[in-house]
Amino acid sequence: MSLTIQEALQLEVFQDTQVVAGHSGLGRRITWVNILEVLDEIDLLQEGDLLVTTAFGLAENVEWAQSLMAQLAKRKLAGLAIQTGYYMQEIPESLIQQANEHGLPLLLLPKNLAFTDLTKAVLRRIVSRQLELLEYSERMHHELTQIVLENQGLDKLALVLAGLVDRMILIFNREFQVEAVSDPLLAQEYGNRSPETFPDLRKHLIPIPFSTLFQFSGNEVLPPLVVCPILTGRKTYGYIAVLGTTDLKEQEMIALSHGATVCALIMLKDIAVSEAEARIRGDFLDDLLNGSLPSEEALIRRAEAVGYDVNKGYALAVIDIDPFRTDIPEPTETDSQHVKRKLLAAVNRLLSSRGYRHMAKMKRDAVVLLLQSEPSNGTDFYQRMTQFLHTELRKALQGLTVSIGVSRPYRNLQDIQKSYEEANKALRIARLVWQQNAIAFYADLGIYRFLLSADPNELRILYEETALPLVEQDEKHKGELVRTAEVYLRSHGNIKEAAAELFIHRHTLRYRLQRIEAILGLDLDEADERLRLQLGLVARYLL
Repeated sequence: MSLTIQEALQLEVFQDTQVVAGHSGLGRRITWVNILEVLDEIDLLQEGDLLVTTAFGLAENVEWAQSLMAQLAKRKLAGLAIQTGYYMQEIPESLIQQANEHGLPLLLLPKNLAFTDLTKAVLRRIVSRQLELLEYSERMHHELTQIVLENQGLDKLALVLAGLVDRMILIFNREFQVEAVSDPLLAQEYGNRSPETFPDLRKHLIPIPFSTLFQFSGNEVLPPLVVCPILTGRKTYGYIAVLGTTDLKEQEMIALSHGATVCALIMLKDIAVSEAEARIRGDFLDDLLNGSLPSEEALIRRAEAVGYDVNKGYALAVIDIDPFRTDIPEPTETDSQHVKRKLLAAVNRLLSSRGYRHMAKMKRDAVVLLLQSEPSNGTDFYQRMTQFLHTELRKALQGLTVSIGVSRPYRNLQDIQKSYEEANKALRIARLVWQQNAIAFYADLGIYRFLLSADPNELRILYEETALPLVEQDEKHKGELVRTAEVYLRSHGNIKEAAAELFIHRHTLRYRLQRIEAILGLDLDEADERLRLQLGLVARYLL
């Protein structure tokens, strides 16, 4: 609650005052008037002070005069007002030049102006402004709180704030997705954009003095903005952005700050409701997986209660964090448990932000996720959503990776245990073959699905008769015969393609293939023998 230099100059007490320099800083705000006859205690000055002085001794101390304005600017004073005619007959050119350089208003006060009159006039106006703003703040608090009490939501809040600041409003969540807009045109312009299309505002925000707000100068994606973080404690839940400006009046700043508080209340309420719904859907999924529902009628009734559409198809995914190490000594709870809960919360948040109905539950230390889709969408939908989760979860978990196994699509919820088994098998294969940071779809496992159901003893015999000699040779000589065989077979015998993937010359590849044939006693030109070797290499991962 302050007064700008420009506003103060409109007071009658300043009618004969001249602005001799620093015109670019007339928007600086005065929070107090400080009078110093001798400029030897500027360390006592505070940000926002208007310093009033007769500049005793300044004319004689040229070195001090040359650095004065820089020091005042560094302390973020509102301005410097000098009364000449007593100790300084005229303001030195060096002070004028410094004031212009630093954008610090330099005022020339008339000799007949009493400092007490100046102080009373400015402080009376500041106090009057404070009372006006407090009354305004109370009105804003009442009007905006009604939005929460009447359960009107973020769209109503954006509309009310737009009327108060006379500009368009955007409300972002913490992932920079648009949650609400004040104008339908804004919804068309920004509403369907993904967070990646917005700049990372947090890296480019400049604090606005005497407020909790920030300004953004704009770029090719967004116009200039005033941004108000939506905070509860130290946690940020989103941002309110005022479009088309980098400056607001104090009343508008107050409205925006109150709006952020109300916005936090609405968001916290929505989060609580969303988490409660997620728990209910997760409990239903748990009952499905455990076979706890007594009849098909009970299943359908529970499904409808949690918003599950029995006319849509579904696929089940099992999502697990890849093994990681922790250096946290004697944690109150294991780091693994903490991250698992964080994983479940991130899955629910990411899918809810996209508007997808889903069910998720932590089971056996992994997240079991049921995704619904229209039958016409096909498997592409599940591939897109799984890839989206795979990418975003790595960001949410701050670099930890996850592996995901996905079942085939199903229609009947009574098949969910089979779906769960498929997703677990797909995850197992993903871990065995690709180790980590992998996605595996059961429908794409091909030969792995066949071998998963084979007798373990037969698998071991197959492995020992085919791939084992290559494994032992590689271990003994630190070679790459196993990988060479896998890449060659995966390339369908294409020498050029396999050599490129292995980053070796084609002659080197041919030499390695000859070694493989000699060690195993087979002919890679024979389709049956190639298939037998391929089965043995796959069996290696399943034992």
